[in-house]
Amino acid sequence: MLSIRKRGETYHVDLQVGRVHAVRGSLGTRDGAAARRLAHRLQIALSEGARSEEWSELGGILPAATFRRFADFVGVQAKRIATWCELRSLFEAHKDQLVRIDQMSPATREHYHRTLDEFSQFLNESHITAIRAVGKGEIERYKLWRLARITRSNCTGAPTLYIELSRLHHVFEFARDVDLIERNPIRISAQRYRQTKGAEPFSADELRRLRLEAERGPRSLFFPFSPSWLPFLLARWTGLRCGDLRALPWKDVLFETEEIEHVCKKDRKAVVLPIPPELLQVLKAEYERRKPRPDEPVLLNPRSGRSYTQIEFWYFVSQLGKRAGVERAHPHRFRDTFAVDMLLQGNDIYYVARALGDTIHTVEKFYIPYVKELRQRMKLRMDPRAGLEQLVTPASQGNSLPV
Repeated sequence: MLSIRKRGETYHVDLQVGRVHAVRGSLGTRDGAAARRLAHRLQIALSEGARSEEWSELGGILPAATFRRFADFVGVQAKRIATWCELRSLFEAHKDQLVRIDQMSPATREHYHRTLDEFSQFLNESHITAIRAVGKGEIERYKLWRLARITRSNCTGAPTLYIELSRLHHVFEFARDVDLIERNPIRISAQRYRQTKGAEPFSADELRRLRLEAERGPRSLFFPFSPSWLPFLLARWTGLRCGDLRALPWKDVLFETEEIEHVCKKDRKAVVLPIPPELLQVLKAEYERRKPRPDEPVLLNPRSGRSYTQIEFWYFVSQLGKRAGVERAHPHRFRDTFAVDMLLQGNDIYYVARALGDTIHTVEKFYIPYVKELRQRMKLRMDPRAGLEQLVTPASQGNSLPV
């Protein structure tokens, strides 16, 4: 018979066989409900015997002395209990190796590092050290703990939590592959499909207002352009992701061929982009003004004189949008605009995917179904009687404009 009682500030468990107190020990908790749950799991392990899977998890939850007494009583063979610190060390060494052989970007490694920091803090607060002690219950508590830290008045935090759980799922899959655990405690379900999720390009009117606002600003004899002009043009005419825009080095700008050749950080795909005349003019002026090294970034924050951080560049675009009267302005909308612009000009979808550093499937999924202009073009192609006079391309966000 298994019973619990409180001794001092913590609960203890006592196994009686007849009138004999066979095994005793502390449960290491002051919470009565937690003590009852532990006693219940211990009772299951005792009834199932030495081969019960409960022992592997109880080894990371119960105090070491208590676990050893009950395990010896049943005849459980001692096993090395891997800790979270050991798993994290092995996992990060593996990711470092992938970065060295160019199979993972340093930015992705940093994303994993931040997620591991958060989960480590949760485990420390929960007094959990062994990875076998992390079960479905602990993961559910982590979800609530993490949401409380990231939820804001204008953000539910759900997308961020989903991404972080996906990373942790990968961490525990790694632990399973190296035989540190038998089961992955995290299951990832597919995200719910949202009809409104997709491309959000700027309309012609929004681009005009952003352009006018970007051209404004202090100028000098040595640099006759607004500080906002180069970031705007680079985002407008390259379609690069925010991280690639911030990190684009001068060595990737080929003035001889008037092209930009860049390897994207996300998936290591190489893109070759022609440089339009207005962007080329500003790039040449900036190059002559700064005389930069080949590895220096093209874009510098005028306030700090250093390259933009992720937050700084998002803030720059959002503030440019506010001054121009454009709602929901953010860097990725320039990428959407670039993609839709190329498709409307009749470029082959394969060429558009190559220019974006994406797959054809991604372009078909995130651009064509959501943009009115592209749907209108598809209707025209399906109707052999329709011609140029029947094609109308309404602006993505504003009034309709005839072509």
